[in-house]
Amino acid sequence: MTAHSDLYLRPENVYAIASAKVDPASLLCIDDLPHARLATMGASFALVDHNKLLPIFGDAGVTAIIDHHVDEGFAASATPRVIKPSGSCASLVAGHFAGLLPDGTAVPRGLSDLLLSSILIDTGLKPSPDGKATADDLNAAAWLLPHSSLATATTAGTEVLPNMLPTDPALKSLISLLSAKKLDVTDLSGRDLLRRDYKEYQQGPWRYGLSTVPLGLTGWLAKTGATSEDKGLSGWTLVNEDIRRWMQERDLAMAAVLTSFDTGDKSVKKGGLGKHARELLVVVNDPKLVSVLEELPRNGDLQLGAWRGGQVEAGPRWRVWQQGNVKVSKWPGARPGLGR
Repeated sequence: MTAHSDLYLRPENVYAIASAKVDPASLLCIDDLPHARLATMGASFALVDHNKLLPIFGDAGVTAIIDHHVDEGFAASATPRVIKPSGSCASLVAGHFAGLLPDGTAVPRGLSDLLLSSILIDTGLKPSPDGKATADDLNAAAWLLPHSSLATATTAGTEVLPNMLPTDPALKSLISLLSAKKLDVTDLSGRDLLRRDYKEYQQGPWRYGLSTVPLGLTGWLAKTGATSEDKGLSGWTLVNEDIRRWMQERDLAMAAVLTSFDTGDKSVKKGGLGKHARELLVVVNDPKLVSVLEELPRNGDLQLGAWRGGQVEAGPRWRVWQQGNVKVSKWPGARPGLGR
């Protein structure tokens, strides 16, 4: 969940909420809840986009789960308990309730718009191998489209087949708009970049975090104000200061930054790095974790190589790499144990 004060970190969500005519002040955010007191008040939870209750909520019960992450094996008696891979959790939500509604039931337009926008933000309706949309995503979008404000004379009140989606002009236009907003981090500070898409993990005594950033490290260096002549020193110093402060704020033994961005190189053939590129920057505080910096390049799934943004003299407790396998978007071998 997100705090009210952090909604601006995801402009694509702000746009989708406004388009559905939802007042942001009416949203239930994490800073509205009394956290651990909820368990003593008899509260229970239905989890969406998570399948394990965060520790801050104490021992409150979980009665339902709809999620698209790795099943962590909690709340086995939850009903429903829908945990399966999909590009967007909103697709599983839509699919679950679509199966409960009588035929011909009209879905409120605002709700349809919100769910459909979420699916578009998460997947762009691109199936594998180029994207991550699954059959559940395409089926959910096809079901929602006739109920949404994007419905046209040919789609309103009719059955839309998934193979019709790629040619729908209204969908294509909204995907482009949402994608542009999602990638616009012009006004975000270094701290904002680190926390806009952030997950925490706990393994043994160590807490560490993974920040996914829709901006290449060269772009981040440019945001610091360092020139091309001195970015190898002062630019990296400023980026590392952002990360170190974030690590102190979150009490992290290690922090990883995974960038995901468009190189703009349309001449790159499929099968190589392609237009989509990823970089990995890892910083450690605990000297016992320095070995991780040496072990990561040996992880065959990541395909880490020399950073292609220029010369950089990595410090003893941080490294930066180009990630060859752009499909890997999560920390290898870890499961989320904590929330932001």
